[in-house]
Amino acid sequence: MPPTDAEFDPKVLPQSATGDYTFANVDNLEHCAKYLNQTMVTFGFPASLDLFSNDPVSISRTCNCMYSLLQQRQRDLEFRESANELRQRQQSDIARLEAKVERLDAQLQHKDREIATITRTKMPPTDAEFDPKVRLLSPDAFSLDISLVIHFVSCLPHRDYTFANVDNLEHCAKYLNQTMVTFGFPASLDLFSNDPVSISRTCNCMYSLLQQRQRDLEFRESANELRQRQQSDIARLEAKVERLDAQLQHKDREIATITRTEAKNTAALKSQIEKLQQERDEFQRMVIGNQIWKIVSGLKSGLWFLGGWLPFSLTQVVLFFPCFP
Repeated sequence: MPPTDAEFDPKVLPQSATGDYTFANVDNLEHCAKYLNQTMVTFGFPASLDLFSNDPVSISRTCNCMYSLLQQRQRDLEFRESANELRQRQQSDIARLEAKVERLDAQLQHKDREIATITRTKMPPTDAEFDPKVRLLSPDAFSLDISLVIHFVSCLPHRDYTFANVDNLEHCAKYLNQTMVTFGFPASLDLFSNDPVSISRTCNCMYSLLQQRQRDLEFRESANELRQRQQSDIARLEAKVERLDAQLQHKDREIATITRTEAKNTAALKSQIEKLQQERDEFQRMVIGNQIWKIVSGLKSGLWFLGGWLPFSLTQVVLFFPCFP
């Protein structure tokens, strides 16, 4: 997880008892100025700063540099807010998809039990047994979003910055002091002074801004990496949801096919049973008729021997035995 914005507060360096920052003092101004120029070249500032000069051009460059850093600080704060909102939305999407996956797993297991109950077969393994639970990330999953990480120098001219010039130095210095108070710097800067204390304050302020810039870049990288991982998780969960939906639909079709087959077999069996019952009834009638014929034939033969003639017809003999159908 990337560090939150609260972990970087206060957004200034530790202060001494006099209220000054702890990077530069009156004894190491040259070293600090050299370090600041090297660091600012690393961040894309092409022109070095002469912090010991009262030349209006040098002062305007210093103002423009500080203005650029403050503007980038504002953009970094906006990026932090948007990154935190995006992280919360993605976490919400991941939680929703995980809940849907659990619900689909439960439905799929229910369908498996239903099929096993119908077919009386062993239940197939569940989806959880096949899930390796291994997060697979593509090689470009950790690539940074260039549209989000826009270097602050890209919005400025290549040679000189456009905030201050030799004609508006007082206004720019006043604006910078007001803006820096907004960002938590308690001491105002005197950019027109050659006093070592004033120069050390300017150095400390710029050092603090550069350090914060470095932390903001690290936060951007970690936020983009987290966003890529969450997007990978969301894509994996969406693919799993689609796969579970397909399996669930397949189970529904399988249950419908088994139900239709069972209904068809039941109807055929019922028809066969009815046919066999009809054949049984017909056979019983044939057997009973044959028995009646034998009885009548035996009676007829006995009467001929006794009297020589039969005083009644075969129909009358059948009527004489009403118990036979």
